[in-house]
Amino acid sequence: MKNNFNVLCEYLKNILVQDERTYLFIADGLESYVLQDFKKTCPKEVLPRIINVGISEQNAVSMAAGLAFGGKIPYVVMFAPFMTMRAAEQIKLDMCYSNANVKLVGTNAGFYGTSLGGYSHCALEDIAVFNALPHVQVYSPSPNEDEFKIILNNAHKHNGPVYIRLNAAEAEFDNKNYDVKHQKISEVIKGKGIAIIATGYAVEMAKLFASKIPSKMSVYSAHCLKPFDEDGLHNIIKHHKIIFTMEEHAAGGLGSIVSTIIAKSGAKVKFIPVYSNSDNYNCVIENRENIYQRFLMDLNSFVQKYINFVVNKKVLFFKRQGKVDAENRVMTSYKIFGIPVLKKCPRYSLKKWRPRNNYYLFSIRII
Repeated sequence: MKNNFNVLCEYLKNILVQDERTYLFIADGLESYVLQDFKKTCPKEVLPRIINVGISEQNAVSMAAGLAFGGKIPYVVMFAPFMTMRAAEQIKLDMCYSNANVKLVGTNAGFYGTSLGGYSHCALEDIAVFNALPHVQVYSPSPNEDEFKIILNNAHKHNGPVYIRLNAAEAEFDNKNYDVKHQKISEVIKGKGIAIIATGYAVEMAKLFASKIPSKMSVYSAHCLKPFDEDGLHNIIKHHKIIFTMEEHAAGGLGSIVSTIIAKSGAKVKFIPVYSNSDNYNCVIENRENIYQRFLMDLNSFVQKYINFVVNKKVLFFKRQGKVDAENRVMTSYKIFGIPVLKKCPRYSLKKWRPRNNYYLFSIRII
């Protein structure tokens, strides 16, 4: 099955052949990871328009802006944390302020650094950065082929700067498509009363959560963050009493955008943003065994907020499970939807005044 990275590679190959104005800038790391064997499978006539700038994101953006002013359509495909932060000034001045027709694709956004690069490879600020800059359109596609293809096609037609954000998870597309309209909030699951508006890979997290609870809740995909679909949000507000947002991004992203619109409207709706707090970087990096734990941690955070604000701390989804180890010690774990939240493990201690258990919150030892 396909995922967003597969579609991106296919699209770039086709557009390089179809439109001679198209250029592609990549970096060393991207050529070896995301666009594997990309040059080998491309027609020879397009190879001169594929430029590997090495570890030089600032130069890539400036060069792309220069080509754009010469009538070309350059794409810059690089890791989101390096492209958006290291080349922030070039993006601001050469691309956005100048309204240059450059298409940026930031890959591995979110918690890419869970078990690979660490803190430096996490991109949780990029939406906030681009939301503050002029002229640029910002997209964050979910793992949905129709949605991503619509974004790519319209981004190429748009005469101006575009930023497309791809999360690190290479989630495969499912067969359950939904009606996608360009720059509009799309309804993924129809429900009532409670709505989750998610973006990027978080749409999959929202779908997973909605499938686990007994009451039917709505799930929406906000693939376009700028310009944001305010009319679509107002329609959601009319039909729901509680609205969540879910994203793999820190404050300043989808939650901040939605909260501003709700505040301006004066609507009486309970709004609960669920985003990735930058204080959790160290907790995320602690887990070296499973890169996808970052999504479970965010899902746990969401479940906690749901229980606190919606079902008033009922234990409907809360399970306690005991296990005896080889030394006859009872380890107790508390789970929500099968996801370990709190784990208590007995330990031996020479000092009687110290606690006799180790406590782990989301697999992170806290005591």
